[in-house]
Amino acid sequence: MHSVLGQCGSCIRLGHVKWTRKKGTKPRVYRGVHNCLDVLPCSKCHKNKPKGEFRIRGDKKMKHDYYNPDCKTCEKERANNYYASIKDNPVFKRKNIERVRAYGEKHISEIKIRKNTPEYKKKKAEWEMGRYKRKKDEINAKQREKRKNPKHKKMVRAYRCKNKDKIYKQEVITKKRYAHKHRDNLTDKYISRLLISQDIATKETLKQHPEIIEAKRLQIQIIRETKTSKNGN
Repeated sequence: MHSVLGQCGSCIRLGHVKWTRKKGTKPRVYRGVHNCLDVLPCSKCHKNKPKGEFRIRGDKKMKHDYYNPDCKTCEKERANNYYASIKDNPVFKRKNIERVRAYGEKHISEIKIRKNTPEYKKKKAEWEMGRYKRKKDEINAKQREKRKNPKHKKMVRAYRCKNKDKIYKQEVITKKRYAHKHRDNLTDKYISRLLISQDIATKETLKQHPEIIEAKRLQIQIIRETKTSKNGN
Protein backbone atom coordinates (compact mmCIF):
# COMPACT_ATOMS: atom_id res chain seq x y z
CA MET A 1 0.00 0.00 0.00
CA HIS A 2 1.18 3.53 -0.78
CA SER A 3 1.48 6.07 1.98
CA VAL A 4 -1.28 8.64 2.27
CA LEU A 5 -0.58 12.26 3.21
CA GLY A 6 -1.66 12.99 6.77
CA GLN A 7 -1.33 9.41 8.05
CA CYS A 8 1.42 8.01 10.22
CA GLY A 9 3.06 4.64 9.74
CA SER A 10 0.86 3.01 12.41
CA CYS A 11 -2.33 4.15 10.68
CA ILE A 12 -1.07 2.87 7.34
CA ARG A 13 -0.28 -0.52 8.89
CA LEU A 14 -3.72 -0.66 10.48
CA GLY A 15 -5.27 0.09 7.10
CA HIS A 16 -3.28 -2.75 5.58
CA VAL A 17 -4.59 -5.14 8.24
CA LYS A 18 -8.21 -4.11 7.57
CA TRP A 19 -7.71 -4.35 3.79
CA THR A 20 -6.16 -7.84 3.93
CA ARG A 21 -8.86 -9.13 6.29
CA LYS A 22 -11.56 -7.77 3.98
CA LYS A 23 -9.84 -9.46 1.06
CA GLY A 24 -9.73 -12.76 2.96
CA THR A 25 -5.99 -13.15 3.30
CA LYS A 26 -3.90 -13.24 6.46
CA PRO A 27 -2.30 -9.85 7.21
CA ARG A 28 1.39 -9.41 7.88
CA VAL A 29 2.34 -8.84 11.50
CA TYR A 30 3.35 -5.20 11.85
CA ARG A 31 5.23 -4.09 14.93
CA GLY A 32 4.51 -0.69 16.39
CA VAL A 33 1.80 0.52 18.77
CA HIS A 34 -0.70 3.08 17.42
CA ASN A 35 0.30 5.95 19.68
CA CYS A 36 -1.46 8.58 17.57
CA LEU A 37 -4.95 7.09 17.96
CA ASP A 38 -7.17 6.98 21.07
CA VAL A 39 -9.84 4.91 19.28
CA LEU A 40 -9.18 1.87 17.08
CA PRO A 41 -11.56 0.01 14.74
CA CYS A 42 -12.24 -3.68 15.30
CA SER A 43 -11.81 -5.78 12.17
CA LYS A 44 -14.57 -8.21 13.21
CA CYS A 45 -17.44 -6.13 14.64
CA HIS A 46 -16.34 -2.98 12.69
CA LYS A 47 -16.86 -0.71 15.71
CA ASN A 48 -14.55 2.03 16.95
CA LYS A 49 -13.43 1.24 20.48
CA PRO A 50 -10.85 2.68 22.91
CA LYS A 51 -7.34 1.27 23.08
CA GLY A 52 -8.08 -0.56 26.33
CA GLU A 53 -10.52 -2.85 24.49
CA PHE A 54 -7.69 -4.30 22.37
CA ARG A 55 -5.06 -6.78 23.48
CA ILE A 56 -1.42 -5.85 22.87
CA ARG A 57 0.46 -8.55 21.01
CA GLY A 58 4.19 -8.98 20.70
CA ASP A 59 7.22 -11.15 21.16
CA LYS A 60 9.94 -10.83 23.77
CA LYS A 61 12.56 -10.96 21.03
CA MET A 62 10.99 -8.01 19.17
CA LYS A 63 11.50 -4.44 20.30
CA HIS A 64 7.97 -3.23 19.50
CA ASP A 65 4.46 -4.50 20.16
CA TYR A 66 1.20 -4.05 18.23
CA TYR A 67 -2.50 -3.97 18.96
CA ASN A 68 -4.57 -6.99 18.02
CA PRO A 69 -6.91 -6.26 15.03
CA ASP A 70 -9.87 -7.81 16.92
CA CYS A 71 -11.17 -6.36 20.20
CA LYS A 72 -11.20 -8.42 23.40
CA THR A 73 -14.96 -9.09 23.19
CA CYS A 74 -14.78 -10.49 19.65
CA GLU A 75 -11.65 -12.46 20.49
CA LYS A 76 -13.31 -14.00 23.54
CA GLU A 77 -16.45 -14.84 21.57
CA ARG A 78 -14.41 -16.54 18.85
CA ALA A 79 -12.46 -18.54 21.44
CA ASN A 80 -15.67 -19.64 23.22
CA ASN A 81 -17.26 -20.73 19.95
CA TYR A 82 -14.15 -22.70 19.01
CA TYR A 83 -14.01 -24.42 22.41
CA ALA A 84 -17.73 -25.25 22.29
CA SER A 85 -17.26 -26.91 18.88
CA ILE A 86 -14.23 -28.96 19.94
CA LYS A 87 -14.72 -29.73 23.65
CA ASP A 88 -16.69 -32.98 23.03
CA ASN A 89 -14.11 -34.29 20.58
CA PRO A 90 -12.40 -37.37 22.17
CA VAL A 91 -9.11 -36.58 20.45
CA PHE A 92 -9.08 -33.08 21.96
CA LYS A 93 -9.96 -34.44 25.40
CA ARG A 94 -7.18 -37.02 25.30
CA LYS A 95 -4.59 -34.48 24.12
CA ASN A 96 -5.64 -31.95 26.75
CA ILE A 97 -5.49 -34.54 29.56
CA GLU A 98 -2.07 -35.71 28.43
CA ARG A 99 -0.79 -32.12 28.17
CA VAL A 100 -2.01 -31.20 31.66
CA ARG A 101 -0.57 -34.40 33.15
CA ALA A 102 2.80 -33.83 31.48
CA TYR A 103 2.95 -30.24 32.74
CA GLY A 104 2.07 -31.36 36.29
CA GLU A 105 4.76 -34.05 36.30
CA LYS A 106 7.37 -31.61 35.02
CA HIS A 107 6.57 -28.74 37.41
CA ILE A 108 5.24 -30.69 40.41
CA SER A 109 7.54 -28.98 42.94
CA GLU A 110 6.65 -25.47 41.72
CA ILE A 111 2.93 -26.31 41.76
CA LYS A 112 3.08 -27.55 45.36
CA ILE A 113 4.84 -24.38 46.49
CA ARG A 114 2.36 -22.17 44.62
CA LYS A 115 -0.67 -23.99 46.04
CA ASN A 116 0.52 -23.39 49.62
CA THR A 117 0.76 -19.61 49.18
CA PRO A 118 -2.01 -17.47 50.79
CA GLU A 119 -2.65 -15.67 47.50
CA TYR A 120 -3.44 -18.95 45.73
CA LYS A 121 -5.68 -20.17 48.59
CA LYS A 122 -7.59 -16.88 48.61
CA LYS A 123 -8.06 -16.94 44.84
CA LYS A 124 -9.16 -20.58 44.93
CA ALA A 125 -11.69 -19.87 47.70
CA GLU A 126 -13.13 -16.95 45.70
CA TRP A 127 -13.34 -19.11 42.58
CA GLU A 128 -15.09 -21.95 44.44
CA MET A 129 -17.55 -19.55 46.06
CA GLY A 130 -18.32 -17.96 42.69
CA ARG A 131 -18.82 -21.38 41.11
CA TYR A 132 -21.13 -22.43 43.97
CA LYS A 133 -23.25 -19.28 43.58
CA ARG A 134 -23.56 -19.84 39.83
CA LYS A 135 -24.45 -23.56 40.09
CA LYS A 136 -25.99 -23.68 43.56
CA ASP A 137 -29.16 -25.57 42.63
CA GLU A 138 -27.31 -28.07 40.44
CA ILE A 139 -24.68 -28.82 43.13
CA ASN A 140 -27.29 -29.23 45.89
CA ALA A 141 -29.37 -31.56 43.71
CA LYS A 142 -26.31 -33.73 43.00
CA GLN A 143 -25.45 -33.86 46.71
CA ARG A 144 -29.01 -34.92 47.62
CA GLU A 145 -28.93 -37.70 45.05
CA LYS A 146 -25.51 -38.78 46.30
CA ARG A 147 -26.69 -38.99 49.92
CA LYS A 148 -29.55 -41.26 48.89
CA ASN A 149 -27.11 -43.83 47.50
CA PRO A 150 -26.76 -46.83 49.91
CA LYS A 151 -23.05 -47.19 49.09
CA HIS A 152 -22.43 -43.58 50.04
CA LYS A 153 -24.34 -44.02 53.31
CA LYS A 154 -22.32 -47.10 54.15
CA MET A 155 -19.04 -45.31 53.38
CA VAL A 156 -19.98 -42.29 55.53
CA ARG A 157 -21.02 -44.57 58.43
CA ALA A 158 -17.72 -46.46 58.24
CA TYR A 159 -15.72 -43.21 58.14
CA ARG A 160 -17.58 -41.81 61.18
CA CYS A 161 -16.97 -44.99 63.18
CA LYS A 162 -13.28 -44.96 62.29
CA ASN A 163 -12.68 -41.23 62.98
CA LYS A 164 -15.09 -40.68 65.87
CA ASP A 165 -12.69 -38.69 68.08
CA LYS A 166 -11.45 -36.52 65.24
CA ILE A 167 -15.00 -35.63 64.14
CA TYR A 168 -16.06 -34.86 67.73
CA LYS A 169 -13.13 -32.46 68.23
CA GLN A 170 -13.85 -30.70 64.95
CA GLU A 171 -17.55 -30.35 65.81
CA VAL A 172 -16.68 -28.81 69.18
CA ILE A 173 -14.36 -26.30 67.47
CA THR A 174 -17.03 -25.46 64.86
CA LYS A 175 -19.76 -24.97 67.47
CA LYS A 176 -17.51 -22.70 69.55
CA ARG A 177 -16.58 -20.68 66.49
CA TYR A 178 -20.26 -20.35 65.51
CA ALA A 179 -21.27 -19.34 69.04
CA HIS A 180 -18.45 -16.80 69.32
CA LYS A 181 -19.45 -15.29 65.97
CA HIS A 182 -23.03 -14.69 67.19
CA ARG A 183 -21.81 -13.48 70.59
CA ASP A 184 -19.32 -10.97 69.16
CA ASN A 185 -21.78 -9.59 66.60
CA LEU A 186 -24.70 -9.51 69.08
CA THR A 187 -27.14 -11.10 66.65
CA ASP A 188 -30.85 -11.44 67.38
CA LYS A 189 -30.44 -15.20 67.71
CA TYR A 190 -27.80 -14.84 70.44
CA ILE A 191 -29.76 -12.20 72.41
CA SER A 192 -33.05 -14.11 72.20
CA ARG A 193 -31.37 -17.28 73.49
CA LEU A 194 -29.78 -15.27 76.29
CA LEU A 195 -33.12 -13.78 77.34
CA ILE A 196 -34.85 -17.17 77.25
CA SER A 197 -32.06 -18.86 79.27
CA GLN A 198 -32.25 -16.10 81.92
CA ASP A 199 -36.08 -16.50 82.14
CA ILE A 200 -36.56 -12.85 81.20
CA ALA A 201 -38.85 -13.54 78.25
CA THR A 202 -40.28 -16.35 76.12
CA LYS A 203 -40.31 -16.89 72.37
CA GLU A 204 -43.88 -15.61 72.06
CA THR A 205 -43.05 -12.47 74.05
CA LEU A 206 -40.00 -11.72 71.90
CA LYS A 207 -42.05 -12.14 68.72
CA GLN A 208 -44.69 -9.73 70.00
CA HIS A 209 -42.18 -7.23 71.47
CA PRO A 210 -38.94 -7.14 69.41
CA GLU A 211 -37.92 -3.92 71.22
CA ILE A 212 -36.84 -6.12 74.16
CA ILE A 213 -34.05 -7.55 71.99
CA GLU A 214 -32.90 -4.04 71.02
CA ALA A 215 -32.88 -2.92 74.66
CA LYS A 216 -30.84 -5.97 75.72
CA ARG A 217 -28.40 -5.41 72.85
CA LEU A 218 -27.91 -1.78 73.93
CA GLN A 219 -27.35 -2.87 77.52
CA ILE A 220 -24.67 -5.40 76.52
CA GLN A 221 -22.93 -2.82 74.33
CA ILE A 222 -22.79 -0.33 77.23
CA ILE A 223 -21.38 -2.99 79.58
CA ARG A 224 -18.70 -3.97 77.04
CA GLU A 225 -17.69 -0.36 76.43
CA THR A 226 -17.36 0.35 80.16
CA LYS A 227 -15.19 -2.76 80.62
CA THR A 228 -12.89 -1.80 77.75
CA SER A 229 -12.56 1.77 79.07
CA LYS A 230 -11.66 0.49 82.55
CA ASN A 231 -9.07 -1.91 81.16
CA GLY A 232 -7.65 0.86 79.01
CA ASN A 233 -7.24 3.18 82.01
